[in-house]
Amino acid sequence: MRSQIQESPAPNDTVLNSWKEIAQYMGRAVRTVQRWERTLRLPVRRPHGKQRSAVLALKSDIDLWLQRQPSGRAVHTREALESMRNAAHTLHQNMLTLVAKNERLQHELARTLALSIALEKNHRRSGKKQPVEAHPARPDVVKPSPPLPVDNSLRNEPASSAIR
Repeated sequence: MRSQIQESPAPNDTVLNSWKEIAQYMGRAVRTVQRWERTLRLPVRRPHGKQRSAVLALKSDIDLWLQRQPSGRAVHTREALESMRNAAHTLHQNMLTLVAKNERLQHELARTLALSIALEKNHRRSGKKQPVEAHPARPDVVKPSPPLPVDNSLRNEPASSAIR
């Protein structure tokens, strides 16, 4: 028969004296930490030979247990949860900023498009020839004017005579 020897707590170590204190320290519910004791071997201590009596745990034991948990079943401390909450808040604020910028850009685009259409109508009413021609199938799409003619006379000359 194997005897269970439990070490006495270190003098500077904080002792958690109930499931409620353990749960508060870990930032979880009491039932959750009780389940972790059964399924994940959360380090809690009981009087010798008692399985359903009062419990106590050392903060250092819990912290070490949390560090050793595989990433697949990560358990987070209060500090980690608070850090995640802060990151989520920052992401939410950034998302709200982007949504506001998107709305402003959409408004500016609609305004620019309306001005462009108004200028086009005004230009057509004035009877002036357009510097660009409209696409035959889609009058809202404008094709650029053809490029200016290029002087190709230099292309036929040898490179030495072109440079003077």
